Formats: sequence, C-alpha cells, structure tokens
Amino acid sequence: MRSSLEIERDFNREIVDTVQALMVSISPCGMILSLNSKAEEVTEYSQEEVYRKYWVDVLMTSENNGFLKVSSEMGHSTSLIIDLPIAETNGGSELI
Repeated sequence: MRSSLEIERDFNREIVDTVQALMVSISPCGMILSLNSKAEEVTEYSQEEVYRKYWVDVLMTSENNGFLKVSSEMGHSTSLIIDLPIAETNGGSELI
C-alpha cells in the first residue's frame, strides 16, 4: 500500500514531467538535482548525465559561462529568468 506522501510525490512529478516548459531543480549551491522531460528533450541531456553537476557548467554556452553566478547562500526557493542560449549535448545551443 502506497502512503499518501508517495501518492502526492508521484502526482507532483507527473505534473512537472508533462508541463511544456523546461524545469530544472537546482540545489542551493547550484547543483542540478532533476530535469523534467521537456528539459531533457531540449538539452538532449538525461537527468542521470547532469545529476549533481553545476548547472552553469552544463547548461550555459561557453560564450556566456561566467555571465551569471549563483550564490551558494540561497536558502530558499528562487525563480531565475535568463535570456541566454542553453547548451545542447551536440555542441549547439538554443535560445529559450
């Protein structure tokens, strides 16, 4: 029997996976914790490939790497909106 917490977790994960927007969960120190299906599709990275890697190193193109620094002192949920190309596994980039 699944607990109500497991049911709620699975329901929330399904919503995140079906939304038509890129969603990346990042730890307070900037490490990638998860990607939703759309983020995997656009970046061509699997969640396993990027888990616990610094998001700027993975998702920012080399031309823009260093443009944005993430504070390791963020202790709360923060939304970040950027208008920069995102790196793809094939070496290309896509503006999102």
